Order: sequence, then structure tokens, then C-alpha cells
Amino acid sequence: MDDIRFSDDEVREILEQALQTSSSGALARGDGVSLEDLRVIGEEIGVSTTRMEEAAVAVARKRERRPNWLLGAPTVLNFERTVVGELPADSVPDILSVIRRATGRQGEANEVGGALEWNAKSEPIDRHLAVSTRGGRTTIRASANLSGLALMTYVPAAFVGGIGSIIGFMQAANAGIAVGMIFFVSVVPVLYLLLRTILGRMAASEGARLQQAVDELARLAETESGSGGPEP
Repeated sequence: MDDIRFSDDEVREILEQALQTSSSGALARGDGVSLEDLRVIGEEIGVSTTRMEEAAVAVARKRERRPNWLLGAPTVLNFERTVVGELPADSVPDILSVIRRATGRQGEANEVGGALEWNAKSEPIDRHLAVSTRGGRTTIRASANLSGLALMTYVPAAFVGGIGSIIGFMQAANAGIAVGMIFFVSVVPVLYLLLRTILGRMAASEGARLQQAVDELARLAETESGSGGPEP
């Protein structure tokens, strides 16, 4: 039995069945699995608690970046990555250079609790990035609040388009022009779909810049420490 090897799909099935028969019964009840459950699973299959927690955080961050069903884009972006390696104190200029080049913003940098924090608060997007080193590991967190961008994208266009559609519809109705009535009724849904596309592309572009900053800083930390890669 020890010689048998399982495919990825079989491993997932095995884990699912193991969880369903576990004492917590969380998966069987449909309640989901807690982080503590994941730690226990990791210990049983030989994955360190740290690695399991990092994977859980990555999945949770990915969930936060899912598009809002109404707006067609997330209103908050979060990225996080932890690598083996330390950034020395004199690397601050290099860190800021990477951040500013990737994001296209100058921003302001401060040291808070031993971590370097960078903020670029400009309408309509607030950006934040933090780099902290501890115990031979460097953690990079990046986030952006896109609520202002969503408002600026939807509100003016929706107001102008909505009012224009209503006026056009009433005029077409008074003139008895059926085609005109249909046209002005269709303006709102078409405009909505267009705005969803525009906001989605802008959010994707912003997310790509933040992800680039996180990845480049991670490589910088690995290079400075000479680790050459993430923790095995």
C-alpha cells in the first residue's frame, strides 16, 4: 500500500473524505474548515504550520479580489507574499524605487513598528504597501481601495445616461415613435455593461501594478539574502 501513488484529483478526494469523517465534521456540515483545522491537516500530511497559514492567507486574499457581482470589479485589492530573506536597512531607496516604478506613484514612506509603509492617497484610488522583515523572512503586503474609482465611474455616467434615456423615451413616446422608445429603454442596460467593462479593466490594471510591486520586492529580498528562492 505504501508504494501506491495518487493523482492530484485523488489527493483532493482523499482530503475531502478525511475531513468529512473528522471529529469537527465542518466540511460535512457545510460550515467550511477553520484555520486550526487546516493546521491539523498540515501536520498530518507533513506540511508545516507556517506554510499552511501562508497558503490560507493567499486563498483568502484571492477571494477578496473577486469582482463585486453588481459593479463587475472588486472594490478592494489585497496582495501578500512572504519569502525567505531579509532586506537590510540600507535597502530602503531600492525598495521605494521598485514600488514607485511599479505603481507609477511617488507616495510617502514611513517606518511604523519596524516595517516600511508606503502610501499614495490620490483620488480616486488609495494605495498602501508595507514591507516587514522578521526572523529571516520578509513579508510584503499591498492593497488598494477602489471604492472612489467605482463611484467616479458609475455615478456621473449613470446620472447623465439615466436622465437622457428618460427624456428621450418620453419624447419618443409623445411622438409615437416605437423604435425610439425601444432605443432609449436599451440605453441604460448597454451603458451599465459598458461601465462594468471599463471598471473591470481599470481594476485589473491596478491589480497588475500592485502584484508587480510585490513580486519585485520578493525577488529583491531573496537576492539580498542570497536565498535564491522561497522556503522549501
